[in-house]
Amino acid sequence: MSVTTLKQRLSSTQLEKLYFLCGDEPIQLMKCLDVIRNKAKEEGVTERLVFHVSGLSDWESLGAEINSMSLFAEKRLIEVRMGSKKPDKLGISVLNQITLSDNFDDRFVIVLENNESSIKKTKWFKALQSSGVFFESKMLDSSALSHWIVTTGKELGVEFSQMALQLFCERVEGNLLVASQELEKLALATSGERIEEDEIVSSMNDSGSFDIYDLTNTLLRGDLYRTLRVVRRLREIGVEPVLIIWAIVRELRLLATIIAEVENGSSVAKLIDSARIWGPRKGAFEIFIQKATVAQVLKLLLHANYIDTVIKGARLGSVWDEIEILSLNICDIMSFSKLMVKD
Repeated sequence: MSVTTLKQRLSSTQLEKLYFLCGDEPIQLMKCLDVIRNKAKEEGVTERLVFHVSGLSDWESLGAEINSMSLFAEKRLIEVRMGSKKPDKLGISVLNQITLSDNFDDRFVIVLENNESSIKKTKWFKALQSSGVFFESKMLDSSALSHWIVTTGKELGVEFSQMALQLFCERVEGNLLVASQELEKLALATSGERIEEDEIVSSMNDSGSFDIYDLTNTLLRGDLYRTLRVVRRLREIGVEPVLIIWAIVRELRLLATIIAEVENGSSVAKLIDSARIWGPRKGAFEIFIQKATVAQVLKLLLHANYIDTVIKGARLGSVWDEIEILSLNICDIMSFSKLMVKD
């Protein structure tokens, strides 16, 4: 199911009891959430509760809320944000409670920022999948990416010539975070005229502005000087830290999987091709894979998870300082000489 399909489905039906969204591509997950929230408003669901569940007390709070009624006996939209972690024993019990609930007033949205094959084999995952409307966000292939850009562009009043669309797809390299940001920039810079190729060149080649894709590429090359420059520029222009961590975690998870398979004798080239890693990103991956071990990448993922808890207010700390430290640790995997490279 695509975001468009979900939107079309909800245009002619009522909200169902349960929506289960999973995957590691953030833009599609966020758009699905927006579609469901908008439908809830149309149906008069005025109370929305959001639970970030990462530990025992979080699951206990969610379980207590499920068993309570709204003070005004109104319908509620309850969002359960699981992050990328598997639920513990209590969490599984609460999720089972949701799937078996006969409460006809509450609507649930379960969001899991993970689509690893091992998780899909668990009983709790299969129960959620079969009990509600299931959506999985994946990296888009070239055809699906082109369609997504055209559709999203029209919503923002942006229309491309064929050559401009092709160049835009090449520049965003399949990264919907970058594509979304660039579409918003084009919408602000144009007034309804069709976008031509030269406008894409001038808009997306501005060396004074950076995006999340610049950061992940620079990180994997181990270019510390440019990495810190990009991080600080992203902070200046107001990019949300959660999007930065989401992008870094997505790359690290993919790298951990590839490196593990390489260590077991698989071909780097074949793994990168099968993962649809293109252009400059491909070169960055090849360099990093030569330098890093699975253990190192897992340690980086633990640090990223810690930053995520700081962003959500579960722990104290400076989010941007931690992002810089994580960036330093990623760059440090490369050779020392890389640390002194400048633009």
